Amino acid sequence: MTGHDVLLPKEAGQFIANHSKYVFISSKAVTSTAVKMFETLKSKPEALTVERWSLHELNPSTQDQAAVDW
Repeated sequence: MTGHDVLLPKEAGQFIANHSKYVFISSKAVTSTAVKMFETLKSKPEALTVERWSLHELNPSTQDQAAVDW
C-alpha cells in the first residue's frame, strides 16, 4: 500500500486490524450491530435518518461535497 491509496471503510478497517497489534474485528459484533440496525430500520425508520446522523458531534453536519469527502 502506498501513501496515495484510498480504502473504503470496510477495507480500511481490515487493513488496520491486519497491521495492528491490539486491534481486531469481531465478526460476531459486526453481525450483531447489522441485525440491530436492520431491526431498528424496520420498526422505527425515523430513528436512523441523515438528519439524526448529522446531529452527532463526530459526524459532518452538512450535506455537501465536503461531507462526502470526510
